[in-house]
Amino acid sequence: LVKAINLSNSTYGSLQVKDTAQVVSVGNNAIDNLAAGSVSVLSGTVSASDIAINNTGTGTISTSGGSVTSSNNIAVNNTGTLNVSGGNVTSSNNIGINNTSAGKVTVSGGTITARNVAINSNSSGAISISKGDIKSTGDMAIKNTGSGSVSISDANIDAVKDAINISGSGNLQVTGDS
Repeated sequence: LVKAINLSNSTYGSLQVKDTAQVVSVGNNAIDNLAAGSVSVLSGTVSASDIAINNTGTGTISTSGGSVTSSNNIAVNNTGTLNVSGGNVTSSNNIGINNTSAGKVTVSGGTITARNVAINSNSSGAISISKGDIKSTGDMAIKNTGSGSVSISDANIDAVKDAINISGSGNLQVTGDS
């Protein structure tokens, strides 16, 4: 059990969460990737009451298994690159993935679940979803209030209110069996 991890230098450090590893924070963020580092969640658990993984640099976050969970806020906050190919990204109370700035999110598998918005984009970043399950248990599955693009193909999108809400100047492309 690790209480919190901060990758804040300007080099290219890396972190892998695997096996039965647990990175847990009760009051703050579990993992802060504030520079150009990389974080890979292969299995195990990353959980926080605030932000589970905070990627506010140009770094890369990859999840292929395990779980990334926030009980009160955002599971993954991203300004860099986020690749979800498996596992579970969950926010019990707010946003699953929050994509800001020019961040890039690629979902090719796994499950993104949130009470409010499963995937939120509020700037020029791009979201590409080619497989996976995107679910909101209380509001919207995908919300884009910025100028970025959202591309969806062959994914399961489920929400109580809006499956997809585009209220900014960004564009939406849906293909396949989505």
